[in-house]
Amino acid sequence: LFCDILSTMEEDCQKYAIMDINNLITKTGLFSFYMTSMIMSSYLVSAVCYLAGAIAFQGTNDSMSRELLLKMDLPFETSKSPNYELVVTTQFIIHFSAALAFGTFTALLFMMILHLGCQIDIMCQNLTDVFPKNENKLKFFIIRYQEIITFAEKIEKLFTYIALSQLVSNTVNTCCEGFLIVLAVNDESGLAIDILIKSILFYIVICLEVFIYCFAGEYLRTKSQLIGDTAYNMLWYDLRPNKSRLLIPVILRSQKGFTLTFGKFSNLSLESFTGIMKVSASYMSVLLALY
Repeated sequence: LFCDILSTMEEDCQKYAIMDINNLITKTGLFSFYMTSMIMSSYLVSAVCYLAGAIAFQGTNDSMSRELLLKMDLPFETSKSPNYELVVTTQFIIHFSAALAFGTFTALLFMMILHLGCQIDIMCQNLTDVFPKNENKLKFFIIRYQEIITFAEKIEKLFTYIALSQLVSNTVNTCCEGFLIVLAVNDESGLAIDILIKSILFYIVICLEVFIYCFAGEYLRTKSQLIGDTAYNMLWYDLRPNKSRLLIPVILRSQKGFTLTFGKFSNLSLESFTGIMKVSASYMSVLLALY
C-alpha cells in the first residue's frame, strides 16, 4: 500500500504537470521538503535534549553517575563495564531509532496530504479556467475526482491505526510530561533544570505531532469543500440537463468529505486536537491534586 501511494504520487506529478499553469507542483514540493525536514529535525533535536538532560542529571549526583539513560530494571548488573557501556549504547540507538521512526510517519503523512491538496487545486483551477470553452473537461473533472477519492482512501487505510496508536500514547505522554514540567518549575533544587531540558522540547514535539495528525484531517475536509464549491460555481445552468446532472453526485460526495480517522473511531480535525489537549490537561490536574 505504501509503495502504491508513492508510485501514484510520482505518476500524478508527471501526468498532470502540463495542466499545472501556476507551477503548484514545484511550489508544493519545495514547501513539503522544507516542512518535512523541520519535522524530522525537531524529533531528533528533542531526542538529543532528552538524552542531554539524562546525562546532566547523572552529573549532579555522584552516586548516580552510572545510571542508565532510560530507567530499566535488568536481570544483571549494569553499573560495571562493559555491561554499562553496552546497555547505554543500546538505549541511545533505540531512542534515536524511535524518534526517527515517529518523525518519518508524521513527515510522510504531511507530505501525502500536501500532494493531495496540490492535485485538488490543479484540478479545480484547470476546470475553472477552461470549462466555459470546453465541456469535455467535465468528464475529466469527474474521473479525476474519483482518482483523488481513491488516493485519499489509501492514505486513510495506511495511517488510521498509526494515528490511533500515536494519539493514545501522546495523550498519556503530554499528561506525564506536563506534570513533570509543572513540578520542575515549582522545584527550587538543581534537578529542576535537568528535568526541564529533558521535558520541554519533548513536550512541544509531542503536541506538534498531535497537531499535524489533526491538521491533516482538517485540511482534507477543507479541500473537499473546495471541490464542491468549484462544481457548484461552474456554469452548470448553461449545460444540457444530461450534463449538469453529472455534477450532483460530485457535490453530494464533496459534502461527505475525505475522512482521515484514528482507528475508525472518529475523524481527525482541529476539534479533535483541542479535545486531546483538554483531556491531557485534565489528567495532569488530577496528578497534581494527588501529588
